[in-house]
Amino acid sequence: MIDAIGFTAAALTTLSFVPQLVKTWQTQSSGDLSLGMLVAFVAGILLWIVFGLATHSAPVVAANVATLALASCQIALTVRYRRREGTSGVGPAGRAKSESTTI
Repeated sequence: MIDAIGFTAAALTTLSFVPQLVKTWQTQSSGDLSLGMLVAFVAGILLWIVFGLATHSAPVVAANVATLALASCQIALTVRYRRREGTSGVGPAGRAKSESTTI
C-alpha cells in the first residue's frame, strides 16, 4: 500500500511538469522560466535519484528518472528558444521579455 501511495505521488508530481513543457514547445518561448531554477531543480532530482537508489525506493527512483527526462527537455527548449531569440529572456527591470505566462 505504501508503494502504491509513493507511485501515485510520483506520477502526479512528474506529470505536473508536462503542461509547462507542452506550453514551451507550442509557444516556442520560455521567457517566464528561470534557467537557474531549472538547473537547481535538476540538481535536486539527481540527489533524489541517489537517495532512492541508496534506500532501494523504487517510487523515488522511477519518479525522479522520469522527471529528470522532462526537466532536461525543458532546459533544452529554454536554451534553444532563448538562443534563437538572441536574448537571455530578461528585459528591463528584470522582467521577462515574453508575453506568455506559465501554467
